[in-house]
Amino acid sequence: MKTKIIATLATVLAVMPFHAQAEPKVGDGKSAVQKAGEDAEKSEKEEKAFATKFEALDAAIDAKDWKKAEALVDEIAKAKPEMATSIRFGLAVMKKDSVEAVKQAKAMAEGEIKDDSEGLNAVAWGLVTEFDKPGKELIDTAADIVKKALGLSKDEPALLDTLAKIQFLQGLKEEAIKTLEKAIAKTDDEDLKGQLKLSLESMKKGELPKTPEEVMEAEGE
Repeated sequence: MKTKIIATLATVLAVMPFHAQAEPKVGDGKSAVQKAGEDAEKSEKEEKAFATKFEALDAAIDAKDWKKAEALVDEIAKAKPEMATSIRFGLAVMKKDSVEAVKQAKAMAEGEIKDDSEGLNAVAWGLVTEFDKPGKELIDTAADIVKKALGLSKDEPALLDTLAKIQFLQGLKEEAIKTLEKAIAKTDDEDLKGQLKLSLESMKKGELPKTPEEVMEAEGE
């Protein structure tokens, strides 16, 4: 089950491990095959317990029971330290807690996703699209993060799209338009190119482009 936190982070949490595979050990009278089987069974039980916690977290978020959600996040983070920062970022976004979101975003960008341009882009995009009216700190943090991503994957269209949105929010309309035009020229993906062209039309009208999710939601009404 993909929880709201995972959906918020998209590719960030999607690639993170749910459990670490234990290496078979010998020397306790059991064969390596027996030990490996027991370790696999233990890992499966741990994964099921972990998934149950995520389901409970999802329910707490739906109910806006933030106290319970925070307690569950603490449990998950304790069990899976490698996911602590990411999941805390996700919860901050769901709560619309911009101060905590910025704090965790910076920690992620300097830590577990520092060399992952896709993960960096997902975080930057979340900072400027998951808040109704992102403030200066959210926007500036997103700018720093997406520029770091572009340092890893120069001229990647998806990253340029994020940068263009940030530039527009910063009041740099002409720069945003140029960045988006560059993204269109760099992509061979016709679906993405179509989305980018729609965004470009909006920017030229002086309007903040809708996200793909917002477009789909509007079409469904």
